Amino acid sequence: MSEIGYVYALVDPSTSEVRYVGATKDPKAREKSHLQRSPNPDVASWINELDDKNLTPDMVILRETDLDGLATVEEEEIERLSDSNDLLNRVKKSGYNPEREWNYPTEIESDTKITATVKMYSNGRIIIPKRVRRMLGVGDESATVEVDIGVVQNDA
Repeated sequence: MSEIGYVYALVDPSTSEVRYVGATKDPKAREKSHLQRSPNPDVASWINELDDKNLTPDMVILRETDLDGLATVEEEEIERLSDSNDLLNRVKKSGYNPEREWNYPTEIESDTKITATVKMYSNGRIIIPKRVRRMLGVGDESATVEVDIGVVQNDA
């Protein structure tokens, strides 16, 4: 039995527009890699813009296929979606490379340094961006997350 690959879309949660189409054999790890450091600078910039609004892109699985046909299926989806969406894909060819599969950890070790802009209110409440909570595996906003604040800037 051959391995399964996935063609996915990154969708803007505020507009429901597909912004990027990609392929992977591990959607969970690939989603985290986009949130941590996307190799496409246009995607990274867009994710940072969303992060400033405390949003993260939604990953939607478009199709499943065997790995041998993954690049072809990805190109079909890029072609299908490029006319009706402002895709951040730089080319219409597949970028999938099984030798460069994203092997980022799906869980973050304790004491891992993550840099993010947080919002601090006068009552001492700190809002941690959604992408950071996802990387930490903390989806509930009321969950406790220990943070060290190195530099505090008052924008008021």
